[in-house]
Amino acid sequence: MSRIGKKVWKIAGGFFILFCSYAFWYLYQLRPLPETHDALQNSAEIKVSHEDYGISFTPTKGHSKVLLFYPGAFVDVMAYAPLCRAIAKEGIRCVLIKMPLRLALFGYHAPQSTQLFADTSNEYILAGHSHGAEMAAHYIKENPGRFQKLILLGTQYPEKISLADNKIKVLKVYGTNDGLEPVAEVEKNKVNLPAGTRYVEIVGGNHGQFGYYGKQPFDNRATISREEQQKQVVQAMLDFIFD
Repeated sequence: MSRIGKKVWKIAGGFFILFCSYAFWYLYQLRPLPETHDALQNSAEIKVSHEDYGISFTPTKGHSKVLLFYPGAFVDVMAYAPLCRAIAKEGIRCVLIKMPLRLALFGYHAPQSTQLFADTSNEYILAGHSHGAEMAAHYIKENPGRFQKLILLGTQYPEKISLADNKIKVLKVYGTNDGLEPVAEVEKNKVNLPAGTRYVEIVGGNHGQFGYYGKQPFDNRATISREEQQKQVVQAMLDFIFD
C-alpha cells in the first residue's frame, strides 16, 4: 500500500473511532433515569406488562380510553414510564411502543400489527415526543379516522406534511427552553395543524424533561424541575383527553 493510501486509512480510522465514541456518548446520555424503576412495578391500581410491541400500563379497574405513545429518537422507551404511569393512574390504558433501532421512523406503523384496536368501544389517542411526535403526525396523515385524538410533545412538527384539514383533535405541548424544537419553529408550523388545535406552553421547560433520561445533547437548561415539567405535561394531557 502506498504512503498516501496508508494516510487515508489512518484518517478514515480516526473518524470512525470518533464517530463510535460520539454515538456511545449520545446513547449513554439518553439512558433512563433511576426514577423509571418504580414506575415499572405492578400495583393494586396498575398492571404493568411487557409485550412484544412495548410496555403496557393498564388500570386494574377497567378503562375506556387507550393512549399509545411513541418515544423520542434513540431514547430508551422506559424513560417515558413515569409519564405513562401517571396517565394510567387516571383510568387510561397507556402503551409505550418500542421502535426498531429506537427510531419511530422504522416502526410508526406498529399499532396496525397488534390487537390494540380490538375493542372498538374504546377511544384511542396517539401521542409522541420529539421524533416520536413527528412520526405520530405521519401516522395520522396516512391513517385518518384510526385515532380520535393526537398529542404532540416537544416538537415543531408536522413541518413537511399538513393536518390542517384533518378532523382529529390535537394538543401540542412545548417548552420555552427547548433547545432542539425552538418556539419560533412551533409557531411557524401552526399552519400545518387544525385550526382548533390546543397549545400549551411550559415556561422554563426544555426538551429532555418531557421524559426521564440523562442530559439531552444540544438542549437548553430548564429553569423548572423535571418534576414540575412532568406535572404540567400530565395535567395538560389529562385535561385534553377528558375534554
